[in-house]
Amino acid sequence: MSEKEKNNTQNSGGKKRDLILGGTVNEESIHKLVDKIIEINRYDEDKLEKDSSYTPKPIKIYVNTYGGVLYDANMLIGVIESSKTPIHTYCSGKAMSAGLYIYVSGHKRFASKLATFMYHDASTGQKDTVEGLKREIDHVEKLRDRYDQYIISRTKLPKELMDKTKRHKEELYLFADEALEYGIVDEII
Repeated sequence: MSEKEKNNTQNSGGKKRDLILGGTVNEESIHKLVDKIIEINRYDEDKLEKDSSYTPKPIKIYVNTYGGVLYDANMLIGVIESSKTPIHTYCSGKAMSAGLYIYVSGHKRFASKLATFMYHDASTGQKDTVEGLKREIDHVEKLRDRYDQYIISRTKLPKELMDKTKRHKEELYLFADEALEYGIVDEII
């Protein structure tokens, strides 16, 4: 192991802090990240108990996904929000749909100039009876409204623009410079 590698391992407490969210947002992809975030937080808490001058290095989550299941995204967002170790999100490729939702949960958010972000209305993908669909629509509307409120609370993306996107059944694509203007990205790297 080179001297640089030894220093990086020692500085991060021997814990890998670079995590990747790629592919579909689902239980499997989220559980792997949640498990690692919890492990790093426990490690950092133990280190802080032994050494009050210990400063945990941030966990970096590299987001590159077209999105997936909002319920699973909610789990990861809850863990990110409760993490005592800072979590920074990075996007160099794509953070779309549920991936955008997760990306904006980062304590600090970075993007390369080639990154693309996408917002759209929630979809159900469900097939059911008429009464079942009515219940499903009501629930998905509430879920979507929470998704929208969360994004609004973490960015400067105007609700009117989000509503227009939904009304026209479109996707809202933003490049890194546009996402920076809307407060989705904190810094372009």
